[in-house]
Amino acid sequence: MNSQRKLKRFQLITTLVALDPMGVKQVGVVVDLTVEGLGLSVMEALEVGRRYSMRVLLPDTLNGVDHFLVTGACRWCRRASNPDLYDVGMLLENVPPDITEIIEEVIRRFGR
Repeated sequence: MNSQRKLKRFQLITTLVALDPMGVKQVGVVVDLTVEGLGLSVMEALEVGRRYSMRVLLPDTLNGVDHFLVTGACRWCRRASNPDLYDVGMLLENVPPDITEIIEEVIRRFGR
């Protein structure tokens, strides 16, 4: 499995909270983003190779929505510099065009 990224990830200057698909339990915080993947900071380790669905909350309403749903495969998970957290790399799967547009707008507004 090739683990090299095709696109540059953009660090975010705002917080995007990732919840379970129902919006009940927090999975983590999105720390970087592309239309193909994202980086998460999480409190519990995620299983490498497993698929996770997430509801990502937006800081502002974009294109009439306040969140988007994505599914991604966990590519890697390692202990963060803060020993209470883990850093996780996710490869997004089957992102529909309307969600791609929202992700691109998030990057334009909040990426660096």
